[in-house]
Amino acid sequence: MRTPAILAVLVLAPACNGVLSPHLPQVEQAAQAAHGGGERYRAHQRCLTVATTLEELVACMGEEGYQFIERRAEYPATECWDARDGEALATDAPPHCFEHAPDAPH
Repeated sequence: MRTPAILAVLVLAPACNGVLSPHLPQVEQAAQAAHGGGERYRAHQRCLTVATTLEELVACMGEEGYQFIERRAEYPATECWDARDGEALATDAPPHCFEHAPDAPH
């Protein structure tokens, strides 16, 4: 019975104390998807109308204020970078392959 309470403390305590919180890619992706009321998805849809290659999509998303996610060993980065390393079409990179660029206006 104490396990859920202990887990809640372990997850929430670092965030409350300003200490480095755990890296949860699924939570970060959900926050990105909801950012701006789904603006990342709409930007992706706009870019797909003009981009045919993945590199054109990356450039267009950059103009929209989004960058391709960093290469790392966890989902969704592995899927996204597998597509980018190959000869991918724009449609091979879904919206979750992009994140809000830190220097882009909010």
